[in-house]
Amino acid sequence: MDEWQPITEKELLKLLSEEKKLFTANAVKVYEKYKVKPYKVKIVRSEMYGTEEVWVVAKDGNMVVWYCDVEEDFGWAFVDVKGFIEEEGGGLVGNLGWVLTATEFGK
Repeated sequence: MDEWQPITEKELLKLLSEEKKLFTANAVKVYEKYKVKPYKVKIVRSEMYGTEEVWVVAKDGNMVVWYCDVEEDFGWAFVDVKGFIEEEGGGLVGNLGWVLTATEFGK
């Protein structure tokens, strides 16, 4: 079994391209309005693992859509002034289209 490696930006962009193929018309509209060049933010989900990094792929104020390459899911959250995810919002919820249209993001 291969050792886990963090997703690269190139791999993330390929994943985003695949996710976009599954978008509804509404998801396309929301994504086009809020997408950003992917960048990393820090998150502390447990004391055992400490500070980790996840990728932000869309942003509306201090609310972001992020991708966790450990769980291989998208979610939405709030980012604090230091650039940390402070509240996981709905946590990890699955595919990108769902996060964009069926959660609090972009409302």
